[in-house]
Amino acid sequence: MKYLIFTILCIQSFTGIAQDKSTILTINPYGNDLTKTKLKYDSKVKFKITHVNSFKIEGTNSVSKESISFDVPEQFAKPLTEKTDNTIQQLKNGGDFLKGTARSDYIRAIENLSLKQDSINDLKKEFIKNYNCFIKTLNKLAIYTSVDAYIDNLLTDTFIPDVETLKANLLNYMAGINDEDTVINHLRKKGKEALDDLTNCYIQAKGAYDDLAKKMKAEKVQLTGELSTKDKNVILKIDSALVTLELKKIFEKEIEFLTAKFDAINPESKRTEIVNKINIGVDYFYKVKNAAFEVYTDGQQLDEDIVTITPELKNAKGDVVKEFSPVRIKTSGGLKVDFSSGYLLSFRGDENYATLYDSSGIIGVQKNGSDHVKHAVGAMLNAYMRTGNDFNVGISFGISVPTDDKRIGFYGGLSALMLEKHRLIISAGIAYNKISLLNTANLTKDAAAEKITGKETYKFSNGDYKEIKYDELYRPAFFVGITYNIFTVKK
Repeated sequence: MKYLIFTILCIQSFTGIAQDKSTILTINPYGNDLTKTKLKYDSKVKFKITHVNSFKIEGTNSVSKESISFDVPEQFAKPLTEKTDNTIQQLKNGGDFLKGTARSDYIRAIENLSLKQDSINDLKKEFIKNYNCFIKTLNKLAIYTSVDAYIDNLLTDTFIPDVETLKANLLNYMAGINDEDTVINHLRKKGKEALDDLTNCYIQAKGAYDDLAKKMKAEKVQLTGELSTKDKNVILKIDSALVTLELKKIFEKEIEFLTAKFDAINPESKRTEIVNKINIGVDYFYKVKNAAFEVYTDGQQLDEDIVTITPELKNAKGDVVKEFSPVRIKTSGGLKVDFSSGYLLSFRGDENYATLYDSSGIIGVQKNGSDHVKHAVGAMLNAYMRTGNDFNVGISFGISVPTDDKRIGFYGGLSALMLEKHRLIISAGIAYNKISLLNTANLTKDAAAEKITGKETYKFSNGDYKEIKYDELYRPAFFVGITYNIFTVKK
């Protein structure tokens, strides 16, 4: 028996040389549930689950969440526009109450201011242009550095029903902030250019503001003359009066805002941080663009006749966020060896002869009937190749337990294995059992008597020995057996 088991195990080792690669079963959360299938024994299986937000489930999203503020307060958000400046005319009108030399001196001072007006207007235009440029560039940087947050908002759900639509919408958004350029990598360069533009706009705006401050210094006038009523009943004479014409500074709040923002962004460390943030957003975009939005479960060895696997999705913390329907897998291929026990029936039994008499006494023996069957309880070793079905065919070898004070019997043949996990086995083949056979050493055939009686008849050839003797010998016979699988030797 040990040689038989060794031979079977050797066969198994040869059949196991070539192993199947891992099989991938696809689960679509928006399709029909996969509940059962059939695969090769001892292979590996893993599940591919589609339409899954792999950035959330696998926890692979390492996007930086540090905030860089580019917010523009509402009072500074609207672009500046140039307004009609009638300051000089208003000042001229203000001198109407003066008379004589006082009026002429005053008008002369106003005209001096008027000479500055063109350059003042040009500086105002320059400031407004660069102020608006600064705000526009600041808004660009705000959008460039918030790409990762925008994508995070798109990827809040566990499942993505329409992956292609999500990718198309994201590309449209990225192209929109990239000046309709679909090569999103160009955004990296534009981020650096925006920082340079921001610096240039600030420097130009600050220069215009400083020049404006110089141009708008106060104009002083020494007045002499008189003030009088129309009817000249009251006259106020001015011997000497110093009049200072002051122009109120403009763009003070705007330049304070620009300076505060520029000082916060301009340090090299902060500029590097902004560039890195933009790069992270672009990298994130390409990760999403190239993502299959599917995850794989760990491989599972199929080392049983039936393996039931329940695929699960876990988040980065290891918490189960989704459990799918169990998948029942029947395995095929690979040699399996089981032990079963049960009832064995062979169709050959012991011979039974009776003493034959005549008037002179005992003259021989005559067949009195024989057992045509032999009952036994035994154990069978069943070897078979899996088919993945509830019915299999294999070969079986076994022994019977001695129940009649004789030696054990041996059995071998074909088997049909039925029911789930092949619990019930029906076997048929050749049995070798020890049976009682008539010893004919002191007997000779009596053909004449057989012809008359129709029974096998022998006469004693030596009259001194008239005893019926039997030999216990192994003889083959057809057998059938019904056994039940009790355990597995080789899976």
